[in-house]
Amino acid sequence: MRSAKATPDDLRDRAILLLLATTCVRNGELRALQLRDTDWRAEGVFVRRTKGKHD
Repeated sequence: MRSAKATPDDLRDRAILLLLATTCVRNGELRALQLRDTDWRAEGVFVRRTKGKHD
């Protein structure tokens, strides 16, 4: 039986699923995200390599 405590992997997976479900970010764009693409103060994420080859 699994414990009720969430692991770091569980939290990461949940964050990925929430990002996919609530934004228009494509699978490839999401997989290309890196921690440095997150602007915590502005609460934004910089998406690289979009469908139109634009950042």
